[in-house]
Amino acid sequence: MEICADAENKINNTVSIPKGNTIANNCNISCKIISDNKVKMLVLNARSMVKIEKRLELEAYVKINGYKVIAITESWATSDISTTELGMEGFVLFRKDRSEVKDGRGGGVILYVSEELTCTAADKLNSIKCEAVWVELQDKLSGSVTVGVCYRSPVASEQEVQEMFRAVTEASKGRCLIVGDFNYPTINWQSFESATREDEKFVDLLQDNFLFQHVHTATRDKNILDLVISSEISMVDDLRVREHFASSDHNMIDFEFVLHTGVSDSVIYKFDYNHSDFHAIRDALSEINWCEKFKDKNTLESYTAFSSKLHEVIDAYVPVKKLKTKKKCLWLTKKVRSAIKKRNKKWKFYCVSRSDTDYAKYKQCRNAVVRELRKARKNFESKLAADIKNNPKSFFRYVRSKTKSKDRVGPLKDSSGKILDDEKSMCEQLNTFFLLYSQRKTQQMFRRSNRFFMGITVSFLVQLL
Repeated sequence: MEICADAENKINNTVSIPKGNTIANNCNISCKIISDNKVKMLVLNARSMVKIEKRLELEAYVKINGYKVIAITESWATSDISTTELGMEGFVLFRKDRSEVKDGRGGGVILYVSEELTCTAADKLNSIKCEAVWVELQDKLSGSVTVGVCYRSPVASEQEVQEMFRAVTEASKGRCLIVGDFNYPTINWQSFESATREDEKFVDLLQDNFLFQHVHTATRDKNILDLVISSEISMVDDLRVREHFASSDHNMIDFEFVLHTGVSDSVIYKFDYNHSDFHAIRDALSEINWCEKFKDKNTLESYTAFSSKLHEVIDAYVPVKKLKTKKKCLWLTKKVRSAIKKRNKKWKFYCVSRSDTDYAKYKQCRNAVVRELRKARKNFESKLAADIKNNPKSFFRYVRSKTKSKDRVGPLKDSSGKILDDEKSMCEQLNTFFLLYSQRKTQQMFRRSNRFFMGITVSFLVQLL
């Protein structure tokens, strides 16, 4: 674009942005900052996610601690419970119910992955008949990481166990992280000795595939049942065995899942138009010879040239500001937070003393958390309903957040199996698909019309018209 030297110097004098941060080339939307290399992950045995109280407690716990991936075993979900009902705001849900593997109640696994991360379902692994769900988490520097959550019932058949072993073997061919409740209580993870042949086979499986097991503290009574397994020893950092989740008798596990690229926890940049220098913007744009620039260009080329220069001017004269995007749990009051902290403190006391008195106090605090969560949510919703005439937007925003299915487009795979996660390539892929679909439909319509009008003369058709 032709522009006088003065205007060009003004535009080049842009606002500086901290290194490592990027802003989308759009005057209304800013993009996430790619900076961290760790993702916070939570693993738990829920013993039913059907009750709403447990889902409320999980949502509060996730918001407080900032987890990006949550793996759940024993979801007890069935085909009667929709994915939308089990969904959590800001997360993509992957699930496999026990009914998809065998008859019976209980079991089942769920994997929540933050919408900030790029992931796709691992269809090949998910087709294996065992209680496990797998996803491919995209790591832009080193390809993808296979993340899976597994549940092995103590009464699982030999065939089901072999299928789970096959899935673990297949996943371990690349970078992988495997978590879940495997129910192998007799394995000593320091010496890798075991008391039963079944437990010994599992140890052999991990050693044959060069996998590392990171949990060395009991997760149920005195047994290590819930495991965190990875293909690289440095993939798991700062692992901690936490308190029980709700009424479950298993301890939760959280850790830092180390990636080469991760998503920043909370900060993005956005243009601050309220503090823009509009006089300078007008001067810079008025000095451009638009007629000369648009000469001999079609509509699309002219728009591209105009849009490009407009963004240059915006970058020069519109400052940027930091915004926090961490979503808060609206009904999470100080009283609830205090109850959760008190429960966690009682659990730590019990872990040291192992006395029945301290465990009874912990259970009282745990039940108090459930009551406070239920009360806080009920009070919040009652206030919204009572104030609907004065503040209808807040009411309907909250209702939509609970009822609307938040399906997103992508990531997609092209014909060669390559993952597409940027908007441009996904649009081109969808355009190619719908073009081919439209062509097939048109060909089918012509074939049907040929069969219908076969043998009918043109003069007869004219008479019909």
